[in-house]
Amino acid sequence: MKGKHRTASLKLNPLKFLDKLSLSFNDSKPAQLNGLITTIVTLIIIHFFIVENIELIYPSNIFQLLVVYSAIVGGTFSGLNSAGIIFLYSAFVLSVPNQIFNYTAESFQRLILVSSTSVLTALLVGYLKRLLVISLKKQTKAENLQEITKALSKSERQYRLLFEQNPQPMFVIEKNSLSFLAVNQAAARFYGYSKEEFLRMSLREIRPPEDVPKLLQYYAKMKISSGSGVQPAGTWRHLKKDGGLVYVETAWGPIHFEGEQAVLIAISDVTSRHELEERKNEFISIASHELKTPLTTIKGYVQILENYSKDFSDQRVIGYINRVNQQVDRLNNLVSDLLNVSRIQSGKFEIQKEVFNFSELATNIAKDFQQMTPEHQFECIIEPKVQVKGDEFRLSQVISNLLSNAAKYSPANTKIIVRLSRLRKRALLEVQDFGIGIAKKYQDKIFDSFFRVGVGNHQAQAGNLGLGLYITSQIVKKHKGRIWVESEESKGSTFYVSLPSVV
Repeated sequence: MKGKHRTASLKLNPLKFLDKLSLSFNDSKPAQLNGLITTIVTLIIIHFFIVENIELIYPSNIFQLLVVYSAIVGGTFSGLNSAGIIFLYSAFVLSVPNQIFNYTAESFQRLILVSSTSVLTALLVGYLKRLLVISLKKQTKAENLQEITKALSKSERQYRLLFEQNPQPMFVIEKNSLSFLAVNQAAARFYGYSKEEFLRMSLREIRPPEDVPKLLQYYAKMKISSGSGVQPAGTWRHLKKDGGLVYVETAWGPIHFEGEQAVLIAISDVTSRHELEERKNEFISIASHELKTPLTTIKGYVQILENYSKDFSDQRVIGYINRVNQQVDRLNNLVSDLLNVSRIQSGKFEIQKEVFNFSELATNIAKDFQQMTPEHQFECIIEPKVQVKGDEFRLSQVISNLLSNAAKYSPANTKIIVRLSRLRKRALLEVQDFGIGIAKKYQDKIFDSFFRVGVGNHQAQAGNLGLGLYITSQIVKKHKGRIWVESEESKGSTFYVSLPSVV
């Protein structure tokens, strides 16, 4: 815009200038070229103004200026190179008869003087320049260090303030001894200890004694590096000063504390949430057990009715009995799922491992499903004698849940493929259907408890609580396995289960 002018100031950094101007003892190609040009100019001046005895005022000064220029621009080596050329050329001139080079005694003296003083000048200039560069570098480093120190001091004050005033309990511990190095005010209030008391304690002392071995094992495996970032550490039990037991979720990150590497830990009190979970699990467990008893009774009477149904002439009565039987089975499965979820979430879900033929189990379950759901075609591609070490009953639940899902979400008269193979010392089970598929956004959530994907009317037809895949994933996890899905909407899904196999 008119009427407004910008002014800029150019600050010259001598260190950068010399670094660019000089490469010292490490001559680059541009510096070597410069030295070569200087040498040629030097030879021309020697020949015409000394050897040819052409009068020149103070020629030695010109030669020394050329040497100084070469030493500054090209480095000490180039300066010595130019001075050396003068010296060598002098020797050459002296070695030939005087008739060829018509030099006088005075020009000869000038030649010797220029040669010797040029060599000394090159050495002196190179030495002084190196001293200047080293001095400037030290000065710059000191200034930079001072600026960095100020910035770090300011940053440390800000972070200490953030640590001290944070409403979330936080503390810093030494990794090996687990001793407290620093504690914020929120942590002191939460646990009931003063900061001075905390600094005389270690992390072991706020854990129940029975949890200490697990704590030590966790920190022994902890890998701390500058790139670790914040890591969740799960839920732990902690003890307050008054003996009260609390449940906390923890997260940690590596920090440098007073020059040493340490661990910063932040905690969140989840005691109330844990108590609600405990009550929910207790209710589900009691309700499920209470439902099991009448269901068993109803199932027994239905089976008695089925035996008498052969004498019934009215087919509708037989149909009613079959439908009651199916609904009792369905309700029984739901109750079993609720019991399993309750056991899983309370840590009481146990498995009994033994080696068995996984191929035979998969084949038999697929045949059973073929009889129960004749509207689908079950194709088995199963490698024989694949053995695993696990709970046969629980793994049969895995296969059954996957086949049941495939049948529920696939149209009639479609194929369901069951594959089992051994791959790199692992058993790989695949269940593929050609049904409605699963949207990409749901594929990471389908193994969560009580998660149900709503797709048109299919979910209503399925009529489940969204527990089957959750239980399946937990059983697989208990066997140190992995489960995942690949799916595309309207084209079908393939569920994969990878388990350690026995060779």
